Amino acid sequence: MDTPDPSNIQKPLSIENFSLIFENKNCILTLSKMSNALKFSLEFEENLNNIYEGNFSYEELNELSNIFTIFNNIDEIEKSLKQAISSKKLELSKINESQINLNFKENIFGKIIDISIPLNQREIDQKEIIQILLKENKDLRNEIINLKEENKNIKLTLDSLNKKFNEFELYKNDLLKKQNYYFDTSLISITAEQNNLLINRLNLVEQFRRKKNFFEFNLLYRGTRDGDDSIIFHKLCDDKENILVLIETTKRRKFGGFCSIGYKSNGDSQIDNSAFIFSLDKLKIYNVIKNKTAVFWNSNYGAMFAGSISSVSNKFFYKECFANRKNIYYQMSEDFEYNGGEQAYRIKEIEVYQIN
Repeated sequence: MDTPDPSNIQKPLSIENFSLIFENKNCILTLSKMSNALKFSLEFEENLNNIYEGNFSYEELNELSNIFTIFNNIDEIEKSLKQAISSKKLELSKINESQINLNFKENIFGKIIDISIPLNQREIDQKEIIQILLKENKDLRNEIINLKEENKNIKLTLDSLNKKFNEFELYKNDLLKKQNYYFDTSLISITAEQNNLLINRLNLVEQFRRKKNFFEFNLLYRGTRDGDDSIIFHKLCDDKENILVLIETTKRRKFGGFCSIGYKSNGDSQIDNSAFIFSLDKLKIYNVIKNKTAVFWNSNYGAMFAGSISSVSNKFFYKECFANRKNIYYQMSEDFEYNGGEQAYRIKEIEVYQIN
């Protein structure tokens, strides 16, 4: 006949863990039922070496308290203790460094019965300490591996976000450039400062105030592209409002004007209190004098601003044009001011835009 394996005799038939707090520290109370005994183990999470244990048979529990005599076997005691622990009827008390008591209160026929089950600190041998350290080391290694994987994922996420951020910055800068700089397609080289001079002044025009800084410049006419025939100018530009004229001379002077009423082929002098002329070289604006003539309409001329830019005539590439002296139309303080003080000039390029 085979001899029974002794290791099977003390193998737990059931194990249940309870989370508790004692002296502001987290701990786990484990209740294990053997075939003829109950085992209590109290372990503090922050100190795996600090373990309190107690093993009690049915008879030993009866010696601790007569209350256990009302139970017929160890199974009934286990069930009762589990209910007491789950219902928070358990309290812990530290007797000394080597003993902690499990204190229960039971109401038996209206009388409160105190039960104390002592747990003694277990001595940890060298083998157990090594096993604990190995387990901690394994857990730590696993945590490091997980952190490395998380760090890898975080790095990939950061790389992706950085890429999107850089793409957004390029898009934003491009959008801001397009929004705030309006002459990138012009053949007349205009600096950002000159651009801002015009945009800031256009923002003061009544019809543009509600949509500040949001303009669309539509090129209607370009001298080097469309020719210097005034008939072509009027064909492309007549009956359109909000006209901006840019002129560059052969001496690289840059100036022009704006009128809200636009141009027609005939009609002579026209009042436009929104009109102004400008010198990009001097970064100066010359506003029209209120209720004075701002522009002239004439089929033999292109864009004309009264008493100022008034000689952009037919076939202007082959003829000299003339700047005007200070006059009663625009607020110039010096003669020929917008052309650098010179009366005569030759046009190198002229562009006419409609502003939407």
